[in-house]
Amino acid sequence: GQWRTRLQANAPNARRETIMHEQHRIDAVIEGAITVATVYDRQWFFAANDVAALKIVLDRTDGRRKEPATTLAADENFTASLKRMPGNYAILGYGRLDHYWERLSKQMTMNAGNDEQLRVLGQLRSITAASRIENGKFRDVLFLTMPKREEMGDLSRSSLSVATTNSILYAAGFLKIPEQMPLGTTNPAKASGFAGALPGIASILSAAGLTLEDWKNAFGPEVGIIADWVENSRWPSLAATLPVKDASKARTVVAALASGTAESGAWAESEKEGVQFYAKPPLSPMLPIAPTMGLSDRLFMLAQDPASAEAIVERSSSGSSGLTASASFKAAERLVAEPKEAFAYLDTALFYRRLDAAVRPMLIMAAAFVPRISESVELGKLPTADVVSKYLSPIVISQRYDTDGYLTESVGPLSLYQAAVGISLMTGAAAKLYDSSFQGLGSAVAVPGSGGNTPSDPFPLPSASPSEPP
Repeated sequence: GQWRTRLQANAPNARRETIMHEQHRIDAVIEGAITVATVYDRQWFFAANDVAALKIVLDRTDGRRKEPATTLAADENFTASLKRMPGNYAILGYGRLDHYWERLSKQMTMNAGNDEQLRVLGQLRSITAASRIENGKFRDVLFLTMPKREEMGDLSRSSLSVATTNSILYAAGFLKIPEQMPLGTTNPAKASGFAGALPGIASILSAAGLTLEDWKNAFGPEVGIIADWVENSRWPSLAATLPVKDASKARTVVAALASGTAESGAWAESEKEGVQFYAKPPLSPMLPIAPTMGLSDRLFMLAQDPASAEAIVERSSSGSSGLTASASFKAAERLVAEPKEAFAYLDTALFYRRLDAAVRPMLIMAAAFVPRISESVELGKLPTADVVSKYLSPIVISQRYDTDGYLTESVGPLSLYQAAVGISLMTGAAAKLYDSSFQGLGSAVAVPGSGGNTPSDPFPLPSASPSEPP
C-alpha cells in the first residue's frame, strides 16, 4: 500500500485504470509508453509492465493455463543452471541473455571496439544468481552460462607467498588477453582511468616491436593483487604481481614500458641483489605514492613505492606466507569450493580496525575546528573498533569453470552483489585518482610508420575474466 501511494505521488498526471480479469482486480498506472500493472493473488503479489503478459501469469498461477512446453521448466538452459544453485535461498534470479545480445547487435553501429565487446558478450547465454543467509553470513552463488574463453590451467595462487597477516585484500585470477586489439582507437585525452591507459601501454610496446607472443613468453597469465595495511600507517599499500616465465624477455618488456612512459616523469633505475627496480618520485606530498616496477627472475610487480616493492621481493624469496598461516584465512577458505579460475579474500575486520585508527583522529581534529559537528554527532560515543570488528568476518570468493559456465561462490558479512556495488564506487574514485596522478602513462605513442615497420601482431588490450572478482 505504501509503495502504491508513493507511485501515485511521484506520477500525479498518470492515467489509472482498473482492469478485471477473472476474479482478479488489476490496477494499472499508465504514463506515456510506461505501464505499471499490479495485482494480488492470494499470497502472491505481481507487478508487470504489460497487462496482457500479467493476465497470462495469473492464468498459469490459477491453473487455467497449462502449457508446460512454454515455461522455464522445459528450458534445458534454465534447468541446468538451476542445478548449480543451493537447495534453499532467500532470493533467486535468472536472465536469458543470448536473444538480447542478438537484438542489441542489430541495433548498434559496429566498430572495431564494440564489435569485440559484443562478440564476447554474445557468448553469455544466461545468468543465474541466488543468495541466502547462513550462520549470520551471506552465501551467494552466481552462474554464467558461456563457453570457456581460454584454457590456462588451474589457478595456482602462487602470489599468496607475498601476502602477510597485514593483508586486508588478496586476489588472484587470470589476465585474459584478446588475440587482437586495434591500436589508436582510444583517445587517451577523453578516456577515463585505467581504460585510457591500457591502449597507450599497448601502443608503447608495439612501438618497441613487441607482440602478444613476446608478452606471453615473458610472463605467466596469473595475476595477483595484494593490499597490505600495516598498523599505524595512514594508507594501505597496493601491489600487483605477475609470474616471470622468461627473465630475459621480461626485462625487454619492462624496459620498453619504462622508456615509453618517461614523458610523464623519468623512472629512476636501480638494481639490488639481482632485482631491477624502476621508480618515480612521489606524486604528491599529501599522497606519498611513488609508482615502482620491480622485476626478479621469478616475479614482476607494480607497487606504490620502492619499499613495498622490495618487501614483496623479500617475501617471494622466502616462499612462506603469513596470510595462509592465519586462522581466519584458513576458516574462510574452507567455506567455498577450491578456486580454479579466480579467488579473492577481504579481511573486513582488519580493514575496519585500520580504517578506524586512521580516520578517528581526523574526525576529532575536525570537530575541534568545526564545533557545529558536535551538535549532530557526539564523537565520544562512537563505538570502538573492537566493538564493531567482532561482528565482521572475511569475505571470500571462489570461481571455477563447471561444464558449461563460470560458477562463483561468495561467503561473508556482505553479499557479493553489495560488494560489487562498493567496488564499482571505489573503482570510479581510483580512476579519478589515476587521471590526476598518472597523466602521461596512458598517452598513446605513435606506432612507427604505416608501412612494413608496424608489428603484424600488435600488443593487445588485457581484459578481465567473465566474472573476475575484486
